[in-house]
Amino acid sequence: MQTFVVSLGQQAPPQGAPAPPAGQGEGCAHCHVRGETPPGARGPQIDYAKDDNPNKDIARKMIEMVMKINDTTKDVGDKAVVEKITCWSCHQGKSKPAIQPEAGWGRGGFSLLPAGPPLPPGRGGH
Repeated sequence: MQTFVVSLGQQAPPQGAPAPPAGQGEGCAHCHVRGETPPGARGPQIDYAKDDNPNKDIARKMIEMVMKINDTTKDVGDKAVVEKITCWSCHQGKSKPAIQPEAGWGRGGFSLLPAGPPLPPGRGGH
């Protein structure tokens, strides 16, 4: 589970470091339900069995997606590499992955959506 914590940027900051931005550094409580902190405990208890945190359901769907992608691409590239992608591939230490480079796409845009209708002659069409 620590792989998920790191991939989503949820690891606790080092002692004495400034507090992380909102939504970061929550540890397991990012997806699991946080319980009460018993007297003398180091932090809140986590109820791993409960499904009340909506992030847990999102995580399950994302895990299914990653497994599907890895299953359908197992013959692409280096066949010795079982996992072509991981949570880190997109999240890179952030709870929400970027959908485009920070500086934008540079020249033009990018989309995986089907192309629109062909342009009429004289407007770039053939």
